[in-house]
Amino acid sequence: MISLLKHYPLATQFIKRNIQQSHKGSLLGNFWMLLSPLIMFSIYAIVFGKIFNGRYNAIENETSADYALGIFLSLTIFRLIAEIITQSPVLIVNQPNFVKKVVFPLEILSISLIGASIYNFLITMMLVFVGIIFWGNGLHVTAFWLPVLLLPMFLFLLGTSWLLSALGVFLRDIAKLMDNFSIVLMYSSAVFFSTAMIKDYSILVWNIIKWNPIIHFIDVARNIMLWNRSPTNHQLIYMYVSSFLIFIVGYWVFVKLKPNFADVL
Repeated sequence: MISLLKHYPLATQFIKRNIQQSHKGSLLGNFWMLLSPLIMFSIYAIVFGKIFNGRYNAIENETSADYALGIFLSLTIFRLIAEIITQSPVLIVNQPNFVKKVVFPLEILSISLIGASIYNFLITMMLVFVGIIFWGNGLHVTAFWLPVLLLPMFLFLLGTSWLLSALGVFLRDIAKLMDNFSIVLMYSSAVFFSTAMIKDYSILVWNIIKWNPIIHFIDVARNIMLWNRSPTNHQLIYMYVSSFLIFIVGYWVFVKLKPNFADVL
């Protein structure tokens, strides 16, 4: 783990490369970082907010604008997580040349993937901030909890990426599985509805999906950014403990399987 710190400059170079290549050859270039989430947000806001008249029922006199901002924030977080989940299984497989280089630290491939994704995520979050300020109820002091939320998210993403990228070398079906699983995950992570609505619908359902860390990332984000509510101690403890465990397990699996990558590829 300490060796990763020694390769910080190399990881930085790979992050920059991934950012540059993400829209290479595109006429609109980096503008897609803004346009893509806005298109996705508009579709879901119209379908769920207008046609189905969706609401989170989290605050009094909730408006369509409040619900739309909730969807925008929720999708911004989920898109970051889904991007890592769907791209990680082929991360090592698609770059066999690096595997053959004995001295190359393959662990930084996940770091570079997450770094580039977080860069896009932060740009989209700027749009979220603008939306909250001009069309929502404004930013509250609880927004300062955001860095506390992002740390366990980073650990969760890094551990997940290491785990899926290592397993993806030996089980190629994982890539297809994650593509479909991300859709299931979106609807089981309270993107379009609040956790309170799940509890009101079925305690049994809640007792099952409450173990999903993503649902807490999204719920806490809406609470601190939109609804002026601080996270509970229970939420903070669970997010940090579960994310740290995934981080450790993911790294352990990656290190154990790494020596066999070259034989398979």
